[in-house]
Amino acid sequence: MVWSEKMFCINKKDLAYITTKFNDKFLITPDIHTSTSVFWRYDFSDIRRDDKIIDLGANIGGFAIAASHKVCKYPVMAIEPLRYKYLVNNININNSFVYPFHGGIHSKYETEKFKRLEWREDKGLIPMYSLSEMIEKNNGCSFLKCDIEGFEFQIKPIELEGIRRIEMQIHLDMIKEKWKHPLLKYIYKNYNVYITPNSPIDRIPIAPHPSKPDLLRPQLHCFRIE
Repeated sequence: MVWSEKMFCINKKDLAYITTKFNDKFLITPDIHTSTSVFWRYDFSDIRRDDKIIDLGANIGGFAIAASHKVCKYPVMAIEPLRYKYLVNNININNSFVYPFHGGIHSKYETEKFKRLEWREDKGLIPMYSLSEMIEKNNGCSFLKCDIEGFEFQIKPIELEGIRRIEMQIHLDMIKEKWKHPLLKYIYKNYNVYITPNSPIDRIPIAPHPSKPDLLRPQLHCFRIE
């Protein structure tokens, strides 16, 4: 039995997968709700066919697989530390224009190569990279999607140079500076930004998150100022 944000339950004996509006298939796994929540969380409207997209915190592949329909020159780089096996399986059953990358993010000034991470029922010793290293492995990045449970504040502003579009969930409840954090100050200086709240789904108290108001975990939609 797979529960998804306590909104519904799916018996894995009854269904092999679900199909989204893009006709993408997702196996019945934990976080199955993220296969469709990406459509109201993220703005796909201006993805370009030649964009180099990095999906940082790809989970089971909801955003990366959907975004891959809009690009034709470079595959979407989908980075995931803990739901990686589910991500790979979903990419494979859809033959998606996505390549998976197993890793987590740390500051560009850290030297630790591996870190023990945990997310709900998954845990492991994960290879760690800075965003700069991930961009280098992808030969660039023009579009960054980021949902990494507070680790976005490991990103240094200089690492965003050259990225024209950012779709990012921020976790203000995890930092003291709130909107004065250097990362957010940089984004607001260099991008036109609009904000959308999270769905009421995200306010349901499920471990490891207590119930939080939307404003503490908003979605940022960022368009670089030319």
